[in-house]
Amino acid sequence: MFALLIDLLFTRVDPCTSTPYLSCTDYRNGVANHMKAKSYELAGYWALIVAGCFIGYALVFFGFGRASEGLNKRIRDMAFTALCRQEVEYFDKRTVGSITSQLQDDAAKIHAFSGQPIRIFLINLSSVIAGIIISFVYMWPVRIRIILFDHLEAIQLQLTYLLSFF
Repeated sequence: MFALLIDLLFTRVDPCTSTPYLSCTDYRNGVANHMKAKSYELAGYWALIVAGCFIGYALVFFGFGRASEGLNKRIRDMAFTALCRQEVEYFDKRTVGSITSQLQDDAAKIHAFSGQPIRIFLINLSSVIAGIIISFVYMWPVRIRIILFDHLEAIQLQLTYLLSFF
């Protein structure tokens, strides 16, 4: 997308000395129409990307919200079932208010953990994986160099750091 944008913005317009057009005005209009058509095509690509991101994020938030609420419901049901199985003396030692507040706090903690942090982690992980795949497809010589030699550079930096103490 960025290459198409740069290609569009830096379109070369030659002097109209030897063009197949009848006049210089026709040549400039032909180049302008070509740039206009390419800009509409580029705008369409960007609109598709925006729509895809919007739909993708909506599905991610809907899916994780539904999964998080389902997990909370199962945990609350299991906790209620476990409370129903308790002996009577368990309720003599604890008040009803403390039991219900503990159930509410535990469910809130699980909801806070199972919702936003996992969603953000998976979105970031999928972005990294997509970036690696795109770099392998479009910039494979650079990616191979990074895979082969970056760990050597890291080792060299560590050795330089360690040798600085001597």
